[in-house]
Amino acid sequence: MVDTDVLMMIYPKTADGDFKHEINQEDERTIYKLVRNRSCKTNLLICLDTGGGSAYSAVKIMDILRSKYTKHISIAVMEEAKSSGTLMCLAADSIVMDYISELGPLDKPLPHPDDETATISALDIVRSLDAIIDTAKEKQLTLAMRLTKKFGLKRDRAVELAGKSVSDLISPLLSKQDVVLYNRALRLLKMAEVYGTGYLKKYSFQWIKSDSLRESVVNNIMRRLIWEYPDHNFAICRDEAEEILLLSIEKAEEKPYWPELWDRFIKNFDGKNKVIEFI
Repeated sequence: MVDTDVLMMIYPKTADGDFKHEINQEDERTIYKLVRNRSCKTNLLICLDTGGGSAYSAVKIMDILRSKYTKHISIAVMEEAKSSGTLMCLAADSIVMDYISELGPLDKPLPHPDDETATISALDIVRSLDAIIDTAKEKQLTLAMRLTKKFGLKRDRAVELAGKSVSDLISPLLSKQDVVLYNRALRLLKMAEVYGTGYLKKYSFQWIKSDSLRESVVNNIMRRLIWEYPDHNFAICRDEAEEILLLSIEKAEEKPYWPELWDRFIKNFDGKNKVIEFI
């Protein structure tokens, strides 16, 4: 690959497959130093394996790299490019995947409110409160219909009485919800939506010439990535990434450089330190 630089971004795992490090601000600085005075080639291939991390850092990393490599950036997903790693992939022109490779949903994780050693999906937080509110609305309408049918009350009066009754039942549940945490989770999801939408329009789906069609496709893909997968750890494998998400996927087995990349990746699988370097 005489016209392509190769950047390794490998985050070490335990024997159980848990990542020891996340994408963070330190990585932004490392990559900035690597490319600042580098005589860059035409194209870039990023060899990536990560469980995610800071979305802000993932965005800044890709913005730094796109400023130096304006023609074509590919990301080779060795095993995982989850969460913020998936966000990075949306800013690539193509994604190289094997059957062992996987992307993930963009429902950003954040620290668990009751356990500082754990994380919780932003989507789970938003859904929990939304589910309570949706249930309350449904119960109010059902009760109002029963009051109207049984006692002959006018609709407005029945809705008023039903609303008060449901409010008395649901208020204790709502009082246990952390509104600040809810708003933080909602902002994280919105941030992922804004960045992901921009990347898809500018890079992944630039081949769609119709602005309205591109907008529609991108909105559908982002809705799926943020709202429709059942779990943050859901594995989006190669076929789904290509056939459902319509991403520009290249088959790893067709790339002559894949065996060498795989060998380098395996050597760092049980390493203690993340590897961010050009090879």
